[in-house]
Amino acid sequence: MDANNAKKRPPRNPLSSEEVAEVIAVKKIREQLKLQKFKKTKLYKYLNIFNIACFFIYCELLFCFFNPCHYQTHYAKKVIVDYGKERNEKNEAIITSLKITDVNNNYYELLVNDYITAPSGNYCAFNIGKDFILQKQIKGGLLTSPKLFRIQRAGPLLFLSAFLVILACIFFWYNLNFSDHSLKAISLINALTMLCFLLI
Repeated sequence: MDANNAKKRPPRNPLSSEEVAEVIAVKKIREQLKLQKFKKTKLYKYLNIFNIACFFIYCELLFCFFNPCHYQTHYAKKVIVDYGKERNEKNEAIITSLKITDVNNNYYELLVNDYITAPSGNYCAFNIGKDFILQKQIKGGLLTSPKLFRIQRAGPLLFLSAFLVILACIFFWYNLNFSDHSLKAISLINALTMLCFLLI
């Protein structure tokens, strides 16, 4: 019994409130020194510039979708009209989508969901809108309607852009870019997203 008691650790004396405050102050000082050292590195500078550039690209994509963008005129070789079950007062069926193949065999699917006059005849003209930076096709328009319609494959681009704009605002609002691990994590997310944008 005496041997077992001898092996036991002596009880620790609890720290006083002054000692606890001193320990916390020392930890804060160490964190500040670590942060200042990290902010002086080239990695911190380059990753922040990259993340800010990505943020403006996401904003530009969303801006171009809801506002004017770069338009190009194409000519349709084949148009397939998909009708829905809904009808208006004129007994016209709603057009859900238009599947257009142009004269260069490029394929576009416009999500319409509206009562419009469908394009008819060969080589009818239509417009495709792109953003200015990545030149991604995001919306299209017809000569038979003043409205613009989203291109189906632009959906993931716009969703990711909106999501990452919100994420970036939270990231910078809480100064998470001051942390080595969180800065690398958001940079990796942005890098993978940009890669997906370039491949879509």
